[in-house]
Amino acid sequence: KEMLEENIIYKNVNGWHIYQYASGKVEAYYTDPRGDVALTGLRAAGVYSHNDYIGRTYTFPKSTFTKIHFIDVNVQSTGYTQCQVASSDINKVIIRVWSSYSTIVSGLTVLLKVVGRWK
Repeated sequence: KEMLEENIIYKNVNGWHIYQYASGKVEAYYTDPRGDVALTGLRAAGVYSHNDYIGRTYTFPKSTFTKIHFIDVNVQSTGYTQCQVASSDINKVIIRVWSSYSTIVSGLTVLLKVVGRWK
């Protein structure tokens, strides 16, 4: 416990759980309970078996990252749902969530993990 207190700074900023390590590494976690979501965006034909998705942009708290090494996005829902990172930079990540079976996703929760450098 003493080592953790010396080497990690923990912050909760706008729902982001941020762990800054003395080594310069930073991990940020975010959970976004979206509930029931209608999928309305159009994607390029032939890329997926369903042409509807929801896009969402998540902005990191200011000065959280100087460099990003890894982003993981996952979703929980009551049905079959998939997701991907569409794009990112040191300020934000844009994701897409879709379902091959439905135009409405029920009980959707988006889970994000971002790892990088803070110094």
